[in-house]
Amino acid sequence: MSRPIPLELGDLRELRELWLYNNKLTGPIPPELGKLGASKRLDLSNNKLDGAIPAQLGALNKLTLLDLSYNKLSGTIPAELENLTALLELYLNGNELSGRIPPELEKLEALETLRLSGNQLSGRIPLQLGNLGALWDLDLSGKNLDAHE
Repeated sequence: MSRPIPLELGDLRELRELWLYNNKLTGPIPPELGKLGASKRLDLSNNKLDGAIPAQLGALNKLTLLDLSYNKLSGTIPAELENLTALLELYLNGNELSGRIPPELEKLEALETLRLSGNQLSGRIPLQLGNLGALWDLDLSGKNLDAHE
């Protein structure tokens, strides 16, 4: 049986880790998850979640892992993710995200892994990604990105 993520999970303010991967969760990611300010890990991968990535997730500034891969998420990557300065791993691959890669991601100075492949992203690869000195795993595989002016 498929079900949405309960909005009430946003009330668990002291929750350190939320692992909901490999379920049959449907519907949008509740913006209420942006209240999980103590969380260090949020994994919603391999579900059937759809809609946009809530900008409110940018308030989770203690996150070291954000995995939203292999869902049906659409829209653009919110620039508010720039506030996730403790982030080490960001997985947005295998969705239906479109638009440009936000150059604001350069503020994620601790980022070691960035996977955006399998989306419908387009435009130039931001030169600012070159400022991510800790980055060692980068996957931008896709047919619509351009490395040239």
